Amino acid sequence: GNPLYIYEFIQSIKRSESFVVKKGIGSIDSNKAISLPNNIQSLILSNISEMNEAERNFLQAASVMGNKFSLSLLGPLLEMDSDEVNDLIRLPVRLNIISLKEAYTALGAVEKIFVFNQDVEREVIYDSILNKDKRELHQRIGELIEAKYCGELEGYYEILFTHFRKSGQNKKAAEYSYKTAIKDRENYNFPSSLQYYNHFLQLVLQEGSTKMDSRVLDAYRDMAYINFIMADYNRSLSNLDKALEIATLYDDIYSIKLMIADIYKETDMYDDALKILEDLQPKIKEENTLYGKLLQMKCSILRILGDTDALAIAQKSEQLLIKMKDFE
Repeated sequence: GNPLYIYEFIQSIKRSESFVVKKGIGSIDSNKAISLPNNIQSLILSNISEMNEAERNFLQAASVMGNKFSLSLLGPLLEMDSDEVNDLIRLPVRLNIISLKEAYTALGAVEKIFVFNQDVEREVIYDSILNKDKRELHQRIGELIEAKYCGELEGYYEILFTHFRKSGQNKKAAEYSYKTAIKDRENYNFPSSLQYYNHFLQLVLQEGSTKMDSRVLDAYRDMAYINFIMADYNRSLSNLDKALEIATLYDDIYSIKLMIADIYKETDMYDDALKILEDLQPKIKEENTLYGKLLQMKCSILRILGDTDALAIAQKSEQLLIKMKDFE
């Protein structure tokens, strides 16, 4: 059977005294056992219901923080001092609901990190909280993390995104999903970056501000770039098309079209790439760094096609890029 179910079942039997001992041998009292819960969720809730209100509130608040939680955040969240919090953890620890994972000194104070020993227990406790109370707890936890770790928030972007999203604070959730996406992109964690960019776009869409938020354009371009790196050219083109729909500045439009031309070049669609480059060339000023990049791409395609004009274009693009100090 399920070890957790067996453990919770035994705890329930002990708590309700649904057993008898005869000649040193224990057995379940069948008359009392009829009233025992018959599934793991009910057993967990039944056992927790025997705790006092403060202990239940402690476990519920901890479950909102996640599988791993810090006592230094739980105290302010519950508006309790460290001695009160330490008193509350004794019973959950004794019942093997939570356990100490690590303890260390930070800023002159001892930081204790606890974990729920079973994901199922945490989920059951979390699900027992009213939705309104969950949202409030998630929001307060997010705000406490912002205040406590204001100088090192980068390490908490993902956690803050989760808490503010679950609290219904879409603007803040969008902010942290966007920051997480950039961080993951810079760390070459491309699949995660794409995931958080998608979260960001969904949240901004819910707020109805996709065209007014300049980050949306950057998100589509970044996603297209990541798709390109991962050789997912169709998705890259799709994201660039979306970026074009909302781009208003000429340089943005030109850079997006250059990215599209680069995809065509990479997929051997040289005529389509050259068509874009020929269209853009008279529109971009020579002192614009995009012009040098355009010439580089054009030169590369003409060289592949064996066109002798490639050499003259290469020399011109080199001169322009050196002049503009663009050495990418």
